[in-house]
Amino acid sequence: LCLLLLHFVARFCGVHAKMADEVLGAIEDVDAISFYGLVHWLGEVSKLIERADQVALLKAPKAADLELAERKDELLDGQARLRRAMGSSLERPSLTKREKPLAEEFLKDQLQKL
Repeated sequence: LCLLLLHFVARFCGVHAKMADEVLGAIEDVDAISFYGLVHWLGEVSKLIERADQVALLKAPKAADLELAERKDELLDGQARLRRAMGSSLERPSLTKREKPLAEEFLKDQLQKL
């Protein structure tokens, strides 16, 4: 059981840092991403930012977690780019039936922030 736990911890350690690389790479060209994709990546970026905030509260974070915390500014920038792209895509009437409810939810969230 201890070996299994150690194996899991070793595999999990760098997951967040690798995920940050994947997310930031995927959102380099936000104009090429559908609204559905923008919603997906915004959720992923938000999870990583939340994790980076949690790491800041840890007394002795692991190296991989520190790497994620150090990239928080990049993640916040990516989050802002995704939101801007989502807002500008609402001006296009080409939302699919699947994307329309997501767009409405995004608009509600943005209005609540005002």
